[in-house]
This record gives sequence, C-alpha cells and structure tokens, in this order.
Amino acid sequence: ARVVGAGVGEGEEWRNVEVTAYFTYSGNVTSKSHGISIGSRSNHNDYDDNPCNAHGYYLKYWAASREIGVQKEFYHNGSNVIYSGSRRGKTLVDFVPGSFIGVKFVIRDAYDGVQLDVYADYTEGRDGGDWNLITSFKDTNWKAVGYDDDYDFPCRYTYFKNPYNKASST
Repeated sequence: ARVVGAGVGEGEEWRNVEVTAYFTYSGNVTSKSHGISIGSRSNHNDYDDNPCNAHGYYLKYWAASREIGVQKEFYHNGSNVIYSGSRRGKTLVDFVPGSFIGVKFVIRDAYDGVQLDVYADYTEGRDGGDWNLITSFKDTNWKAVGYDDDYDFPCRYTYFKNPYNKASST
C-alpha cells in the first residue's frame, strides 16, 4: 500500500510522523532479505529531480530471523541507493505465523537529533491494541555505509539541535 500524506505542501518537510500498519506472513520464509519495509519522513516521490530528497527512515522486518529494526536512507537515484547500517531491535518471538501483528513507527524531532521508536501489538488490534516498545534509537549523526566523513558525501542536510529554534542549526 502507498500512503500519501495530507497537509504537506511544496517545500514543507515531514517532521513528527507516526505510521501504524498490520501485516502477516506464512512462516515459510527462508531468504534473509524478505520481509516488510515502511518508509517515512521522506520526499521520495521527487528523487528523479533531486536524489538527495529521497532521504528518510525505514522500519524493517526481516521475516526469516523475525528481527525488527530501523534504517536510514540518504540518497536514491536510478542506479544507486545509499543507506545507513540497520539498527536491529528485539526478535518478535511472540509473532505467530498466519496471525496479524501491528507495528507502530514513531519518528519525531528531539532536541539533539531524531527519535525513532518502534512498537508492536500482538492482539491483532483488539481493543485498540496493546502496544509494547520494541526498539528505540536516537539519530544524532547516523553515518551512511561507506562514508566515514561528510567530504565526499553527495548530499548536505541540515539537522537542527532544537527543532523549535532554527537558529541553533548544525
């Protein structure tokens, strides 16, 4: 499914975002790369014009290992994608194949970075769900794989230490 955000106009950025989804799988997955990805806080739709606009955050679920985690995309053009390494959290051992699991991906500005929180609901949404924190990570300067410094990196981003006072940008 593709979700397009309402109220985000030309030149505006995705800031504080929450994405909730339910999914299931058969349990017969052996490939290490199969699973789900939920991308958010991105202007990915116009990466053809500006590959640096594809930057965003992903919640990822690796079905074979039942691991859940987060990853950052920095750049995307027709032939090249630059990601961070993945930050994997708990293994979803309570996820029974054939049932539905809910995941909630919360991305919000923090004073010193971007806070990423992932929650899981094993009740299939009964009574609004029972949401448990699975992993939490603060991006204060998450590096792209293969780039130890910013000198040869193709994009420049401005992250604010205080999202409410843009004069304190880094």
